[in-house]
Amino acid sequence: MDFFKKSMLIWLVVSFIFWIFYIFAIEFSYQILYYFFIIIVGLPVWIYREKIKKKLVGWEMNRLGKFLILGYGVVLFEEIFAALFNHLSEGFNFMLYLERVGQFWMFNIFAFTGFYFAWYFLLNRYKYSYTEVFFIAGSFGLFSEGVIFAIFSNPIGFIFMTPLVIFVYGLMITLPMLSIGLKGKKELRSWMKYVLSLLVIFLFSVIPIAILVMLRANFPGFFPPVEFIPL
Repeated sequence: MDFFKKSMLIWLVVSFIFWIFYIFAIEFSYQILYYFFIIIVGLPVWIYREKIKKKLVGWEMNRLGKFLILGYGVVLFEEIFAALFNHLSEGFNFMLYLERVGQFWMFNIFAFTGFYFAWYFLLNRYKYSYTEVFFIAGSFGLFSEGVIFAIFSNPIGFIFMTPLVIFVYGLMITLPMLSIGLKGKKELRSWMKYVLSLLVIFLFSVIPIAILVMLRANFPGFFPPVEFIPL
């Protein structure tokens, strides 16, 4: 494992330790517990990544189809956890929880559409390593979740939230990425991959996010309350 990966993993572990201390010694937050999704899903995927990759590559389906099925599948699964740990702050009610799951699904199907179509476009054209895709996707998450904007207003929060968000978004692209492999041929400088990839993801997200904003304004009951997702 190279220095960069080791550093990111150490940062992740330190962040988990910080937040565990924070929620049990300072202020409890169900939302922070959601990030244990990284361990629940990420650890098995890491351990069995070669077997998973072999199975997904061998799945006889057109590339775009399986890429999107896996992408949206990960979103729907992940949002079960997101809905739960946001809903627990309301006091658990099973029927309301099911409603929250549907709302989180509706929101994030739109929110991640540009993300997945952009990555399909990029992976078929440009040459990446798996590590680059994982952490570029994670970097996009910092903008998507608004974490990057806390760098000056809440630097402690920024430092300890950053690796959690990066690893969640990295996991969101992992299975789709493994399913189609790294087929792109065009070489780019490492820094350019980050700049171009983030720009493409933002551009692909403009239309679905605009639709999401319009629908949420007109049909707010179909989406999570603003105290859960401000957008």
